[in-house]
Amino acid sequence: MHEGFTVHAPSDVLRLRQAVGEAIGCSFDASHMWTQGIDPVAAVKILGFAGAIYHFSTKDMMFSKDNLNLYGLLDPKPHEQPQYRSWFYRTIGYGHDLKTWSDIISALQLAGYSGGIHIEQHDPLIPALEGFTKAARNLRELIIRG
Repeated sequence: MHEGFTVHAPSDVLRLRQAVGEAIGCSFDASHMWTQGIDPVAAVKILGFAGAIYHFSTKDMMFSKDNLNLYGLLDPKPHEQPQYRSWFYRTIGYGHDLKTWSDIISALQLAGYSGGIHIEQHDPLIPALEGFTKAARNLRELIIRG
């Protein structure tokens, strides 16, 4: 699910699964929920309890209130210019606090998700390896292994 795509919201995934069956599931990315104003914890519960999360990707994001008020939520500016965008991707823990990420991971566990957790590093402010290392360190404490 990704903003601007045909299947961008939980309701789209559920409708598609209703039409074609359980062969279809989603690759869930919390950052794509936040950019649409969707609560990722609620979306994980909706899709997780339906058995519709097939892959989970972690990527954080943050809003720039000044730019959001100037340009709106649907900001098409290049990601390479975060200082001009309404929102941009961040390393895990640099957009939303770790309590928020803990709530997301807990919702996955509650819904029975047992697949992998993938780290995406698209933070324009932190070099790739450093961002990946920070994201892994932050997530390591949150992953429920039981």
